[in-house]
Amino acid sequence: MVEGLFYALGVYFEPRYAAGRNMLVKQACLVGFIDDAYEAYGLYEELQYFTDAIERFDISSMDELPTANQKKLYETLLHVIGEAEYLVQKEGRSYAIPYTKDEWKKYVKAEQIECRRKHEKDVPTLDEYMETGVYTGTARLSMTQILIGMEEADQNAFHWILNSNNKFLKALQICSRLYNDIVTNEDEEKRGFKTASMCYMKQYNVSRKEAIEAFRAKIGDAWKDINEGCMRPTMGVPMQVVRATLNYQRLLDLAYRDNDGYTNPNISFQQLITKVLIQPIPLD
Repeated sequence: MVEGLFYALGVYFEPRYAAGRNMLVKQACLVGFIDDAYEAYGLYEELQYFTDAIERFDISSMDELPTANQKKLYETLLHVIGEAEYLVQKEGRSYAIPYTKDEWKKYVKAEQIECRRKHEKDVPTLDEYMETGVYTGTARLSMTQILIGMEEADQNAFHWILNSNNKFLKALQICSRLYNDIVTNEDEEKRGFKTASMCYMKQYNVSRKEAIEAFRAKIGDAWKDINEGCMRPTMGVPMQVVRATLNYQRLLDLAYRDNDGYTNPNISFQQLITKVLIQPIPLD
């Protein structure tokens, strides 16, 4: 919860986004719980029921879930989405919720595919891996969650950030997947999962170190696209939305540049969180 609040403050700290931060923290925590369900605790056969339930987004689907943990998780997700819907309805922005629901569906479907790959011997190519990796990296899902809390985010803003031809979005997707992979690939592989590093090593017959160097180069190129997008923002997209998108990318860099700070906050996040949330900032 604390890491989630720190993340939300990094995206938008201004007082007018307080309600948006509350929603963002809840959804960010849910992403963590559901990611753990697919990658650590759930059985593949049982998870298919969970995936199907989220694709329907209906309370009646809860009766079909095989475990108490899945039912609680599903109920919580529906409740949080319901809170978000109430928030945007008051602002006349009900159009925001279908975008988020759609990205949740894509996210769990991609997680299900990655679980299936765990039981397959073949290692996919990097391009095949990234077809699902751009969704499990959660950049698309996270941005729809971020925009829920911004009154400035009209339908044009959602269309902009989710446009598959948007260089800004492509850069976020690459970074969200590869930043994470660089610092977690060995742990993920120990649990049987295919990683971007594994796919790259197999496809190009290189070492892990060379794969990571290639990923850092891709991240560097993605940063150039993001910087260009900030200097030449799309007409009709509020600068506040562009800034929040940039801040999301900055947080990826902060969390995963050298280690998995979000999962292991004692390494680097703890000191930063203390400075931001506990120790007062002198104003004189």
